[in-house]
Amino acid sequence: MKDFKFIIIPVIILVYFLISSQNSISKIDTGDIVFTSFNFKGADQFSIITLSDIQPNTTIYFSDSEWNGNRFGIDEGCMTWNSGHRVIKSGTKIFFKNISTFPVATIGKVTSTLKLSTDNDALFAYTGNPRLPTTFLAAISNSKKSYGTLINTGLIEGQSAITFPKGTYKAYIKDENFSFLAKNRTEAKLNSSIFIFFKDSINALAQGN
Repeated sequence: MKDFKFIIIPVIILVYFLISSQNSISKIDTGDIVFTSFNFKGADQFSIITLSDIQPNTTIYFSDSEWNGNRFGIDEGCMTWNSGHRVIKSGTKIFFKNISTFPVATIGKVTSTLKLSTDNDALFAYTGNPRLPTTFLAAISNSKKSYGTLINTGLIEGQSAITFPKGTYKAYIKDENFSFLAKNRTEAKLNSSIFIFFKDSINALAQGN
């Protein structure tokens, strides 16, 4: 009996830590990241900022496929990002470059590629399964219809889903608005008015959409 106790107690402790570890990895929710820039020309690139700590080995998927209310189609791409073995602190900017050719991230590891359209495309960030998300985190688009629909995503246009005028191929958040994001995470109106965007080769201040 004593030998049995010596075996069972370590097993219970191991299971407890495995469950705790899994729970800490999965704690990421809508609005915990925000898209802060994109460039849909050339090799394509975008960036995000974390608005909460991201636990080690968190996996986030990025897809430009249209959402039909229940799942993504298989007609477009899905890129996988693993956050790496360290906690990523809230307020960290992460850049994803060359995503249509040889994708790299300034933190973590990227697998697979995405080819984004300058005219009519959306980019979703989410956790779960590549085609069956469990939690949508954020979205960005240069055409409202590119989302497909936002039904059953938990995303709200003008807050966690940012829509730009059709034809916008490049945008970035104005520097003074990064501190605004951090301080007003739950109330921030994340429409395109806090961005500078480029459309038809003209640099303009976005006025929302």
